[in-house]
Amino acid sequence: MAWIINRFAHIARLHGLVDVCINSLTRIYTLPNIEIQEAFLKLREQAKCYYHRPQELQSGLDVISNTNLVYFTPAQKAEFFTLKGQFLAKLGKLEEANHAFATGIQLDLGSPKAWAAWGRYNDERFCSNMPDTTGAVNAISCYMQAAGLSKRPRVRRYLARTLWLLSQDDASGNVCAAFDTYKSEMPTWYWIAFIPQLLAGLDAPYSRQVQQILLRIAKQYPQALYYGLRTAREESQVARRRQTLGPSQAPLNSTPPSTAADAVSSPTPGLSGGAVAPAIEDLMPKLKTAHPLLALSMETMIDQIVHRLKPCPEEDIYRLVHTLLLDGLQQLHLHVSQGRFDLGLVDTIVSNTCRVALGLPSGAIKARFELDFGRVREMDLCEYVTKLYQWQQMLRQVIKRRPTKLMLSLFSPFLVEFEQQKFEDVEVPGQYLQLSDSNDDFVRIERFLPELSIVLRSNGVSRNLAIRGGDGSIVHFAVQHSTSRHYHQEERWVQLYRNLDAASEQGRDTWEQHRLAFHLPTIVSLAPHIRLVQEQPNTFMLQDVYDSACARNGNAEIAPVLYFVRQMRSLASQLSSAEEANLVLFEQICQRLVPASLLSDDVRLHAASPMDYWLYRENFSYQVSVGIALAYMIASTQRTPAKLGISRTTGNLFLSDMVPTQATPGLMHSKEPVPFRLTPNIQVFVTELGLEGIVPLAIYKVMLRFTEIEHLLRDFLDLYVRDELISMPTVKPLAAANPLALAEMCERNVRLIVHRAGQLAETLPAKDVQEKDLSPMQPLIQLLGQAVAP
Repeated sequence: MAWIINRFAHIARLHGLVDVCINSLTRIYTLPNIEIQEAFLKLREQAKCYYHRPQELQSGLDVISNTNLVYFTPAQKAEFFTLKGQFLAKLGKLEEANHAFATGIQLDLGSPKAWAAWGRYNDERFCSNMPDTTGAVNAISCYMQAAGLSKRPRVRRYLARTLWLLSQDDASGNVCAAFDTYKSEMPTWYWIAFIPQLLAGLDAPYSRQVQQILLRIAKQYPQALYYGLRTAREESQVARRRQTLGPSQAPLNSTPPSTAADAVSSPTPGLSGGAVAPAIEDLMPKLKTAHPLLALSMETMIDQIVHRLKPCPEEDIYRLVHTLLLDGLQQLHLHVSQGRFDLGLVDTIVSNTCRVALGLPSGAIKARFELDFGRVREMDLCEYVTKLYQWQQMLRQVIKRRPTKLMLSLFSPFLVEFEQQKFEDVEVPGQYLQLSDSNDDFVRIERFLPELSIVLRSNGVSRNLAIRGGDGSIVHFAVQHSTSRHYHQEERWVQLYRNLDAASEQGRDTWEQHRLAFHLPTIVSLAPHIRLVQEQPNTFMLQDVYDSACARNGNAEIAPVLYFVRQMRSLASQLSSAEEANLVLFEQICQRLVPASLLSDDVRLHAASPMDYWLYRENFSYQVSVGIALAYMIASTQRTPAKLGISRTTGNLFLSDMVPTQATPGLMHSKEPVPFRLTPNIQVFVTELGLEGIVPLAIYKVMLRFTEIEHLLRDFLDLYVRDELISMPTVKPLAAANPLALAEMCERNVRLIVHRAGQLAETLPAKDVQEKDLSPMQPLIQLLGQAVAP
């Protein structure tokens, strides 16, 4: 009976029913006798109830202090003293809390919970007393002990804090010295989740500690490290060549940045070339020495993909023209929507166009491009955009006339015969990114399928490989040659979402795991500008729906933009403000050129039955909510329809290109008038019922998993936000000159993100709900109202 009462109280507390939990626990005293274990569980649950009520912290401390610990085991005593330390720390009695934590550790040296709680206490003291590193020294020792003793995924949270604390070391090097004193078992498997941060740390003051970790990974899990290490080595070599040549003699790069944000980002934080090169050049030979046959097989495979599957000249030009067109459309809309009709080209567009022209191979295409854009400085934005669109359509027709399926043997006989050519089994790329508990069940490559697919999208052309695994599964990868410099940025934030999702997985029910799953892209970098992205063959983009509608109606894809420019000139003088003109033109474009039913009609056309359509729409509504929650949390406003991937069979939404927007350098914040994107097509497809029922509930659930676990967001955000900031050329010199200023900038951004997450998970008190007749999720409802307002 005591077990039943304790279990009921535990579930009640997890659901936030603290009063029910406390009342239930009091019933244990009515039993004639209970076991020591049940008494321990009762007291622990009671203390945890008081811990989450600031006004009752003293009552919880009294419950622990008045408990007779004579009959409990050492592990149970240690947990009681750990709880006592947590209560004392919250009450501000820091020295007594430190003594309680130390006593708990002495009672049970093998308790990872006790070590982690003491580490958290010291971590918080360091954050409140920066730049004094005493707290950081103690915290890093505790975190490493907790990570070595625990065998659960929670270890990644300790390692994320460890890496962040190493980055906060001062000139004395005490924090790094504390890391070096740890001699127990190293949790090498869980360090795999932070390989990009470890590689970036090779150029940091704590590079020696990072090298030790990477060397362990290279020896135990070489395939987890090889792709990232190879890419980092090539990036380092490119950086060294640029430093040697100097900016004036650096080779021309025909790849312009796709947006203004890309122009201020660098490939990988920390990889500056000079200092990191010896460390990487030292690691790669050691990996090859430990696993010579595996390294040879992987290097040959990567080399074949990189050099044999390059795009043809027309495909490369198509990709560059699309990049220029996207940049031109953004500038045109920005000028006209603000009522500015001086449509001259800005210097960045002119220079990017000239760089593309210089980088084109000699021939008829280059001559025609120079003829059309030779006087680019004299063009206005409308003429420039129109010509680029004509070029895009011409190149698209050329590519469409070519076969969409080719034999892989025409490009790489080695890959076709890979099962005979390899010297050792190679695993299917990307499996180490999934944060599994072990690699025992990882699938190895059996062979590459002989057919190569050529996939034409609005933003480029990709060659798609199909790999058959040893278990019979087939995995499809797109070989992407990037034009954007923020690809490493995308990989970094996808890694953050995976860590947050895995850390909040415990306690979720089956419904939540299925409906609110994160469908994140698996991205494996092969070279600085080449990567493999796992794809589903039945995926379509929102842009594809619009392009198909334009083809049926005989409209140009840029017709709405040109219509907007023409009509804005006449409306600007008739209406009092540019905002009113924007609203009028938005409604006209939705009625005439981009109907709100395009997505609904497309899905209905492909649905097998009304029931399939209804189930598809329901799942899509949940998935849109997941995207909205993450986009608002990090202020991501750069997701265009060409990057919104949707599964044709399930309605799952693929969270690609989910990176933060920096309204001002160093501040992850959006200046857009809407909190997140809910376009008319998505609103109509989700329906009003979905917007009022499914969407707010799903957004609330997603953010609740992050905010209800104490310190979860901060554990990872401190590390990832710092990496994001130091990847910016404008911030990196500041980080070297004034580490405290960088720490303040990181703190400001982390607080912004945590605040936005709290907004989505906020609920009004029951009193306000009853008296004011409001929804419990009124703050979220207000944000949704702003998003759907025209």
